[in-house]
Amino acid sequence: MKRIVFSLFVIAVAQAQTLRVTGGAVDEQVFQRDAAGVANIPLTGTAQGADGKAVEAQVSRKHVLLRDWAPAGKIAGGKWTADIKALPAGGPYRIDLRVSGSPAVETVNNILVGDLWMLAGQSNMEGVGDLVNVEMPHELVHSFDMTDQWIVAEEPLHTLPAAIDPVHQAIRKLPERLTGEKLRLFVSARKKGAGLGLPFAVEMVRRGSPFSGLLYDGLAITSRGPAVVEFNCRFGDPETQSVLTLLDSPLGQLLRAAATGQLPDQPPLQWRDGYAVTVVVAAENYPGRPRVGDVIVGSEADGVLHAGTARRDDGAIVSSGGRVLSVVGTGPDLVAARDAAYTLTNSIRLPGSHFRSDIGLAAAEGRVSV
Repeated sequence: MKRIVFSLFVIAVAQAQTLRVTGGAVDEQVFQRDAAGVANIPLTGTAQGADGKAVEAQVSRKHVLLRDWAPAGKIAGGKWTADIKALPAGGPYRIDLRVSGSPAVETVNNILVGDLWMLAGQSNMEGVGDLVNVEMPHELVHSFDMTDQWIVAEEPLHTLPAAIDPVHQAIRKLPERLTGEKLRLFVSARKKGAGLGLPFAVEMVRRGSPFSGLLYDGLAITSRGPAVVEFNCRFGDPETQSVLTLLDSPLGQLLRAAATGQLPDQPPLQWRDGYAVTVVVAAENYPGRPRVGDVIVGSEADGVLHAGTARRDDGAIVSSGGRVLSVVGTGPDLVAARDAAYTLTNSIRLPGSHFRSDIGLAAAEGRVSV
């Protein structure tokens, strides 16, 4: 009699202990480097059923392993915190995380270490730089286009006939906003429109020196096209006063999103209807050595922004620089906005001051289009 023996094999499959990132670094985030050129990258999250175990991390860049798996934090009460120490300026870095001994991996991508400046794209490059041998798009360089979408930047950065803001249509006297095939034909026929923003941004990425913040480039238009005079890590002055006057979206929220790499998650910008004009009131002798210390009357009205002013001990507001005030007027059209700006400007008294009387005049009279 043959005996058949059945052996029962019980295979115990241990479920992979999964880890989740819930705070700290997010994809595409830029971290400010310190004086030594490095930054610590904080991370927090959850991991159920793994109390007492270590959170391990590894770091790579462009598929090259820089740091192999090593403990970065510890799990307690289903939660964990970790710190990736002294990551050098540059990137983009990929950070992989796991519970020690677990095959399940959570990843944070495209972490950059550098200076928290936001690259501001060109805004007035219609018809300036030749669209010949332009900088090619780069996956890590994005721009906010005229349809209020966050896209991979490519030349020309701005195509005003595609703008969803009706102000551009009114200024350019276009019968309609261009879309689809009409827009494609318009762009393909353009000969001008390249700028310096995209080449600069791509080069900074190549060098591992990311920008997230504000970068204002001063340009000179030469026979060979636009050339850089200077870079400033700030908004442009005084054009920003007109732009931000009409911005309805919270500026602080946008700046925070830029600093934390979350601009792509922001909703489309909201703008107030109408126009804005800014007139700069300059001190006597400006642009030479300005006279300072003169008392200003009327500078505390709504729409008057202070630049080169100070308050004396007796409470009087006095001039302290060359460009003293920016006076902003708004209105339903450009003519009304100019009238409001100049009415307010003419109500201000500053001995020896002067200002241009032709701001926005050519556009208001239809002699130029923007």
